[in-house]
Amino acid sequence: MFTGKTLVFFWLYFCRLDGVFADTDAVKSVSVMEGDSVTLNSDTELKDDDVIEWRFGTYGPLIARINRELDEIFISDGTDGRFRDRLKVDNQTGSLTIMNTRITDSGLYEVTIRGSKTTFNVTVYGPDKTDKELYERGTEKESDTSSAPSAGAVAGIVVVVVLLHLAL
Repeated sequence: MFTGKTLVFFWLYFCRLDGVFADTDAVKSVSVMEGDSVTLNSDTELKDDDVIEWRFGTYGPLIARINRELDEIFISDGTDGRFRDRLKVDNQTGSLTIMNTRITDSGLYEVTIRGSKTTFNVTVYGPDKTDKELYERGTEKESDTSSAPSAGAVAGIVVVVVLLHLAL
């Protein structure tokens, strides 16, 4: 039958260690003052045949698409025209730039490259200093909890410990 070490190996193989212990669903927070530009970087080394898709909102409408193999770039104004002439994508890096930001640009932006998704939480604050201070206080609270391990990581660690204990 299977030994404890074999079970651990199979478990790690099927769960893919990087997906269990790395926070793949992390949301990157970005703040910008209304009227300024903001660039959302994909932080992925792109390949010549990559397709990069940007959406406004998780599973929201497609706002930009880069097909590097066909050297095609598609940019949308958004379903309600909110981004009209204000989006730019970089074919080399896959990053998305929102120019002349507005309060209504605040929200989640999702980039998908090779099936891997990264989410950005963009907050556009007004010129009033109080808006920025309130946002920064909220960000500090969020960042305190982001250092805690995810539920998947905790479950993965518990399973490994139990399997190692059974193997001994």
